[in-house]
Parts: sequence; structure tokens; C-alpha cells
Amino acid sequence: MNKRGRIRYLLASSNTGQGYSSFLPALINELNKVYILKGAPGSGRSTFIRQVGLALATKGYETDFFVSPFNASSLEGVIFPQLGLGVVNGDLECKIEARYPGIAGEVINLGEHWDREQLVEHQQEIRDLVNEIQKHVELSRGLLKEASRVKEGLKSFWVTGLNLERVEALVTRLVTEILDRIPTERHYFGSTLSPQGFVSYIDQLSGSCACRYVLQGPPGSGKSTVLLALGERALARGCQVEFYHDGLNPDSLNMIIMTSLGVAVVDASGLTLTARPGDIIIDTRECIESEPEDFFEHEINEAQRRLDALVEEASAVLSKAEFCRKRLQKIYSRAMDFSEIERIQAQIIEEIQ
Repeated sequence: MNKRGRIRYLLASSNTGQGYSSFLPALINELNKVYILKGAPGSGRSTFIRQVGLALATKGYETDFFVSPFNASSLEGVIFPQLGLGVVNGDLECKIEARYPGIAGEVINLGEHWDREQLVEHQQEIRDLVNEIQKHVELSRGLLKEASRVKEGLKSFWVTGLNLERVEALVTRLVTEILDRIPTERHYFGSTLSPQGFVSYIDQLSGSCACRYVLQGPPGSGKSTVLLALGERALARGCQVEFYHDGLNPDSLNMIIMTSLGVAVVDASGLTLTARPGDIIIDTRECIESEPEDFFEHEINEAQRRLDALVEEASAVLSKAEFCRKRLQKIYSRAMDFSEIERIQAQIIEEIQ
């Protein structure tokens, strides 16, 4: 291989209304081998992951980078689908372990290459920063839980008028147009709230598909229901399907991609999608039998304002946690022997090739 491989940026994890949630353990469970990086903030895990990923992409391998919901410029992991290999951060909130330790998994402890004496000098500051980070993260989770509740409340204004027969007719129409192979499914997040605000790669991911259906309509007009039903029927017909979950409510979907067909179906709510020739726009208001009464307009607007304010406040709180995390990273990075980390990185690239 000499042509650069396709690179995708994906979200395997999210700060949701139900707390931190991640599909990364399930994704690495499918791999032939996974390198699990252990260490503290500032020990170089994200850089390690990025460098290995770029090196293999240069060799022509497809590369999936997984972006951290706590910092959109940091990475949680990288997977090379053609090789069945991955390199991931082993210190995430979810349990990260190889299915067959010692055979299909290798743990690399970057913490073995720091100067402990330097860390001891800053031990109280480290404790304070870790506690401060946890405080801000917990506060953001309370805000996101409330934001999720408000968002679900917004849906209720339309869902009472939703005609399920029309939703089923729309699903049947899409099945007829799109589907007619061994099924596989993978789950990711379509968006997440980070210190930088909402992060989403839906436009880029769906834009690379040969065909894109764009669902437009108010909350509660059946978009997620259509996505789930269509995805399940595609699986039943043997398609390879990627499910992209909502970053705030993981029980809802933002998008599905039928990779074996090159078709994406997207919920365009709250997204800025680059218009493409051939996009098929579907207004899910056609599934609404009766719109909310006019006297609900004030309540709807207030709920939307409340949702926006909660999300903005949660993002600001996550920014405070990230500020503390960066201070923590500086302490650890000053104590790291990065020449040794680079040696291990080069060794892994050599092994994978």
C-alpha cells in the first residue's frame, strides 16, 4: 500500500444525560489485537494514539480516530479496521480490557517512564486538581441530566399528535427505496457536548456516502423512530449498519449509515449540513396528524431556551474541568521521559506493519 488510507473522526463516547457513556469496549472487543495505554494526564497517550494512527494511514490503512468528549482535540483511541487492530486509552471511565489478555491484548504502562520524585513534590497540587476536575464533571452531569429531561419534554408537544401509521409508511417507503448481505452493526455517538461546545462529525461522515436522506422536523415527529426501524430492517436483510446515537440521550439516534450500500439517513435537527446534490429531504411533519395548539407556543419557546441555557452552562463547567486537567497534564508531562515513549511508539508501529 502506498496511497494514504481513509481517515475518519468518530465519537465512541459522550457526556450524556445519563452520565458518561461509551461504545469503545464493544468496538475493541471485535479486534484481533488491542494495545491499551495506561498512564496519567500528560503522559502522552493522545499524542501516542495520533502518531500511530497517522503513521499507519500513511501506509494506506483505513484509520478511525475516536475523539474525547472531554476535549475535542484529544483522542481516546484509534482502530484500523482492515488489520483488526487498535490502540486505546486504558484509563477511561468505562472498563477497557482485552478479551484475551496476553494474546489479543497488550497493556503499555506509560507511567513507568516518569520521574516519581518530581511528582511527589507536587502531590498536594495533584490531589487538589483531581478533586476539582471531578467536582466540575459531576456538576456538568447534573446539568446534562436536566437538559435531557427538558429535551424529552419538548418532544411531548408533538408526540401526542404523531400518527404511527404514517411513521410506518415512511419506514416502508425508505426500505423499498434503499434496501432490495452477513449483517454487522456498530454503535457510535453522532454528537457529544465538550468544553468546546457540541461536537459532531455527522456532516463529514454522511457526506462521504453515495446517497443521503435528510430528515427534517420538530422534536417528537418520529425521526429517531424511523432511524431505528430502518436500521433494524437493514440488519435483517444482511446489511452492514452503523448506528450513531444522540450525545445527550443515547436511547435516540442522530443517524444511521448502511455502509454496504453507501447510504446515510440523518436527523438534521440542530445540525448545519453542507447541501449536496442528490440529497433527499424528508419532512417528518407529514407524520404529525395534529400540531401543538397555539397556546403551547410560549411553553415550547421557554423549554427550548431552558435547554440551550443548560447545555451552554454544562459546556462552561466542562471547560473549567478541562482547565484543571491541563494544569494536571503539565505536572505529569514535566516528569515524563518522552524519548522512551517515542521508542515504544516506533516499536508498536513496526509490530503492526
